[in-house]
Amino acid sequence: MVRDLVFSFARFRCMMLAFGVGALLNVGVFAAAMDDTAAAIKPADTATDESAEPNDDSAETEEEEDAAIEIPDGTAEELFAFASETMRNRGRTRESVLQSARAVVDTAAKIRDMDDISLETELKAIGIQMPALKFLARIDRDARAELNELIESFAEDERPEIRNFAVMEKLVTQVRGVRGMETAKQQELVDQVLQIAEECGINSQLYSIASQLAAGLSAADQTDMAVKLYNNIADRMESSDDERMQQMASRARGSARRIGLLGNEMELEGTTAEGEAFDWSEYRGRVVLVDFWASWCGPCRGEIPNMKRNLEAYGDEFAIVGINMDRTVKAMQECIEEEEIQWVNLVGDKETGTGWDHPIARYYGVSGIPTAILVDREGKVVSLSARGKRLDASLEELLGPPKKSESPETDLDTEGSSGDDSEDGEEATS
Repeated sequence: MVRDLVFSFARFRCMMLAFGVGALLNVGVFAAAMDDTAAAIKPADTATDESAEPNDDSAETEEEEDAAIEIPDGTAEELFAFASETMRNRGRTRESVLQSARAVVDTAAKIRDMDDISLETELKAIGIQMPALKFLARIDRDARAELNELIESFAEDERPEIRNFAVMEKLVTQVRGVRGMETAKQQELVDQVLQIAEECGINSQLYSIASQLAAGLSAADQTDMAVKLYNNIADRMESSDDERMQQMASRARGSARRIGLLGNEMELEGTTAEGEAFDWSEYRGRVVLVDFWASWCGPCRGEIPNMKRNLEAYGDEFAIVGINMDRTVKAMQECIEEEEIQWVNLVGDKETGTGWDHPIARYYGVSGIPTAILVDREGKVVSLSARGKRLDASLEELLGPPKKSESPETDLDTEGSSGDDSEDGEEATS
């Protein structure tokens, strides 16, 4: 419940950066403050020991923290500094955190109401106003209505730089619902994303939106549309002046390659954990699950019992090849021993790349795990999400009913958590 209170600052940042105003924001401090909000709220939501004696000093401190925050007068820069300080000193209680967020919203509004402020200053003010208001809107109806009114005001603004906030907000919402759209509407959404890329350039946040859109299109069986989108974005990244975008272009190209695998052969080569060259041709004639995983990935490890059960049920007709994305072989080996994993695993090294830079992961643009790709006896890919009940059903379709069938100890319907661990998560920070 506490986690639900934390809004997605990254989503708002992509709105800002998609229109080239990210440089105006001190996003690091503010994002960190809002990301820490769950921890700040937790004490108020956690049951306490009623037998414990009250601490007068602590109670007094909390009363001070919960006091209403008065917005001072001052210049725009002084008010920006006040907003930043307010979030840094937001307190430890639920009420103090909410009041701090409200103070940031009101401070930004006060800046925007100033006479003769520049567009740059107003965009910067919106950059702190929107995240804080989105946070409040998660738990307060009035704040939700206030947020909607603010977005509507953006849409009616004469300045295109302000109107773009409303455009991007609508775009993100549409991307979430792409799977249920008709083909023509899906294509319109693709065209809109590409138009923004054409007019404003490509950046990591717009790439994130395009990736989400491509994933939704793939899930809606619009493979060609998704592949074309990824390749178009990759072209723009390769020609970008941003060095990071150039480096990420291969990931986008790989994503297009992965999505286009359905019905086609999958290339696989590398080195096993034992240091031997991997021979993909030896697996022809068997159904193979190619599993991208890591020891730190909870959903990956949660699927292992189901994978073992199917190996036992289908014998030599079914095999698994793991693509391990741990940073070290040691971490993988410890997990293999603990989970008693018997199948082969391909590993990277310092030269070829480990973790998210594993050469096979980069080649296929894997940016979230578990990613489980099922290959039939002829070497053709039949599924890009073969986990849980989907894996069971696919194997039965390809190989018939399992020869041995044992009830799993736990619920093995794990496909719903696909991609829970992504490149923006744990490993991205290592």
